Amino acid sequence: MTDASGQGERRQFGRRQENAHGWIVVEGRPRQSCIVRDISRSGARLDVDQPNWLPFRFRLIVDSSGIDTDCEIRHQQKASVGVLFVARESAGASSSMASVDERDRWTGRK
Repeated sequence: MTDASGQGERRQFGRRQENAHGWIVVEGRPRQSCIVRDISRSGARLDVDQPNWLPFRFRLIVDSSGIDTDCEIRHQQKASVGVLFVARESAGASSSMASVDERDRWTGRK
C-alpha cells in the first residue's frame, strides 16, 4: 500500500483512524490529556500539547477503547508522538525479554 507521499506502508498491522480522548500517566506527575489519532494492534499516534515533556516509556489509558497499556516513543513531531505498545513489566522484574527484543528490533540491533 502506498501513502500520499509515495512511500510504502511500513506497519506490520493495519491502522484505523481514531479520535478518542486518552490519558498519559507518568508516575509522580499529573495526568496529561491526549487525543489518539491513529491506532493499530501494535501502537498509535497521539496528539499532545507538550511532547517534549514525555519520558521514553509511559502508560496510556483510553477508556472508550478499553486501552490501558505501557508505551514507548518511536518518533516525535511538533505536537504528536508515535508509540509502540509494550507489555507491562511485573513489579519484581526490571525488564522483560520481550521488551528488550522489541527495542532491538526497532533500533536494528540483533
